[in-house]
Amino acid sequence: VVAQLRAEMRELNDMLRTEQGARKKADDATQDARDRAAGAENRAAALAKALEEREEALNKARGDGDRLRRDLDAASRALADNRAELDRTKAARDAHERQAQRYH
Repeated sequence: VVAQLRAEMRELNDMLRTEQGARKKADDATQDARDRAAGAENRAAALAKALEEREEALNKARGDGDRLRRDLDAASRALADNRAELDRTKAARDAHERQAQRYH
């Protein structure tokens, strides 16, 4: 009877160790999955932040481009005005020279 009880105890101990090993493996696998999920969440958060920063930079660049376009348009108008003024000045000078030649 004692030998049979000892054999059953060994068998139960073996089953317990097997179950504990399986539980440890399951716990380790669960922790690994949690770690991978946390890593994926961190990478996703970093990617989202980088995307947001790029969108902000793009919007800033668009705003800068719009301002530069307006500045260029204003400079073009100022250049056209200056050329017109120069043409008027040259015409007035030429007229003045023609009139001066008539009197000389």
